[in-house]
Amino acid sequence: MRLDNLTKDAGLKLFSLLVALLVWFHATTEKTYVHEIKVKISYRGLPKNLFVLNELPEEATARVRGRGKDLLLLSLMKLKAVMDLKKVRPGRNYLKLTPEKISAPYQGRFTIQGVKPEKIEAIIDKLERRRVKVRIAIKGEPARGHAYLGSTYSGRIYLYGPSQIIRDYKEVRTEEIDISGKKKSFEKKVRLVPPYKDSWLKPDSVLVKVKIVPIEEQTLEGIKLKYIPPRKGKVTLSTERLKVKVKGPSEKLKNLKPTDIKAILNLKNFEKGKYKLKPVFTLPQGIELVEWEPEKIELEIR
Repeated sequence: MRLDNLTKDAGLKLFSLLVALLVWFHATTEKTYVHEIKVKISYRGLPKNLFVLNELPEEATARVRGRGKDLLLLSLMKLKAVMDLKKVRPGRNYLKLTPEKISAPYQGRFTIQGVKPEKIEAIIDKLERRRVKVRIAIKGEPARGHAYLGSTYSGRIYLYGPSQIIRDYKEVRTEEIDISGKKKSFEKKVRLVPPYKDSWLKPDSVLVKVKIVPIEEQTLEGIKLKYIPPRKGKVTLSTERLKVKVKGPSEKLKNLKPTDIKAILNLKNFEKGKYKLKPVFTLPQGIELVEWEPEKIELEIR
């Protein structure tokens, strides 16, 4: 067949083809079909003192009967259903999803024969609040020669959420505060971390005061030496007072007294004789012993 025969009256042939397609499309879409169409679900009316624990479905499937052309239009515009939660109570609730709850354009030109799921389970709990403490999360170490002395916050923090979940929480934590290389105290507003995905905090952040001070050395004299006596004999000590050098945060050192440091010799299991012993020291938390004089205590048990 010659090519010119195929292209002869091409416009007329194309027009005829389009008319044939339109006739076929019209005849086809005039027929009645049953088709499944997605339904978008929304929820409203949940009382303010209640909370939904489970995940509610956002879509359903409706079985729709109607002319092809109407079903085609419906598939392009999703059906919608609104579920009312006004009457739910704590515990398990079952919401009926009926054809009457579905709204769509072109009402009357199709029939909704059924919906899946027919029931939606909603697990409801009371919404409660409880006051909680805040644990301040710190990471890193301050600059060399400095010490972290703790951190504080002020104000009341309340945790909100389903009662059966938040009742087990007594504290929440902050986001981490990095003190790496810090040489002085500072303040920082940090967010609080809700302990559970469906809980929240009011306020949701706190102003934290972080205390960092220099480490210093200090010498104290007149530290009283004590001993645990032996089972037998009397004890004679070369000295009853010690001189010690300690180091620690400046704020702790300024209030440190000789009576805060304990120096003890345990002589319980010693027999009669002469000895040179190092005392055992007990110091306040955060204070370190550098040196002491005399290093060894001369004593005699008679």
